[in-house]
Amino acid sequence: MKTRKNIIRTVILGLILSLGFVYAGTEFSPQDTSYHRDYPVVFAFRQDIRNSVVNSRTAGKLLFDAYYRGIAPQIGNKTLRNALGFFWSFTTTWSSTMWPHEFGHYLRAKQAGGDFYVEKVVFPMAFGVVDLPPDATIEDELLFVTGGFEANFMISRDIQHDYYRYNGLYNDELFTAFFHRVMYPAYTCLFVRMDPADPANWLDSEGGIIAMGDVASMARLTWERTGGNVILPDSSVAPELVQFYNRSSLMGVLWNLADMNLYMQAAALFRGETNGRRPRHLIEKDHFKWSYGTLFNASVLGAELYLNQYMHIRDRFYSAYLKYGFPFRNYGIGAAVHDLVRSERFDLGLQVDLWHQEYYGNGLSAAAALDLKLMHHIDLMAHIGWKTRGYVLGMPVESGMTGFLGLRYTPQ
Repeated sequence: MKTRKNIIRTVILGLILSLGFVYAGTEFSPQDTSYHRDYPVVFAFRQDIRNSVVNSRTAGKLLFDAYYRGIAPQIGNKTLRNALGFFWSFTTTWSSTMWPHEFGHYLRAKQAGGDFYVEKVVFPMAFGVVDLPPDATIEDELLFVTGGFEANFMISRDIQHDYYRYNGLYNDELFTAFFHRVMYPAYTCLFVRMDPADPANWLDSEGGIIAMGDVASMARLTWERTGGNVILPDSSVAPELVQFYNRSSLMGVLWNLADMNLYMQAAALFRGETNGRRPRHLIEKDHFKWSYGTLFNASVLGAELYLNQYMHIRDRFYSAYLKYGFPFRNYGIGAAVHDLVRSERFDLGLQVDLWHQEYYGNGLSAAAALDLKLMHHIDLMAHIGWKTRGYVLGMPVESGMTGFLGLRYTPQ
């Protein structure tokens, strides 16, 4: 078995060194100061997927900056500059979508006491090998299989959250969010298309049960967790499995289409990486602004649909969500207040999540988020909390301490 015990430490060290170069040598053009840009590097506890999400997002921003704020201004030939820019944006967007996905698999495998590594990359996909303990449960397998999608959807969620919190972001982040959020539909419609009612798609050459790709694996394991058989005595596929596969695939498309931000993020592809966009609020009065967003997630309990709320009330930003999941019972609600306590040196925020879930019952997660200014442009980040047993996007299922520590560089 190949181990990757130092992978998180190596990635974080690399990002810190990269940030050092940015801090020392990057000159932002005048228009850059009009939109929020920051570069956090964190270490999250207990193999939390935020190790992948936060650090991968920072790596993507650094790569875009390297070309559009470093290399491109030095290229006088417009045709060459644009051609190289297309190639750079394509490879950076692809990398910043795929590698967080694989790192999400790795972190969930480590939570289950196993290991995961990428064996080969065949564009546009990567193929990995997982080694879970002999006593691994279906829950462990589900966590591993869905860990990749979790990382993608968390990045999309966090970018959209910051888009409203900071009143706009640069287009490179906005269209990156678009690609992360459409990963599930891309699997079902493009990368690994299959007819779930065809028994051949669930059997290997020796008649053993298999699944093609993450979506099919999630559907199969979710159905097996209920105690059901994939192939029935009459050699047909269990209709409930087919129904769940089709329903989750359809909702992965429709729930995204219900979010007006999807279209804004897609449009950002054509508006220049160093340009940006301000959010549109559906209600905007005096000291109150409100808008919404949607999020589809693949989880250990099946598919999840989030209805997110974004509110500015006077000078504070609030966010909240409602969650519904299927096929297992899965209801949730959460809320966060940012800048609850604010001074020149620090900001303090709070976040609470509540849920009622099959297998886990009622549960609670609560956390405090502290930003402490260490020096000009550099903040210490501490996000510390506790959760009971249950599923929260990206966090370990078991009860215990949650959160992360990190540093953030903000050039403005």
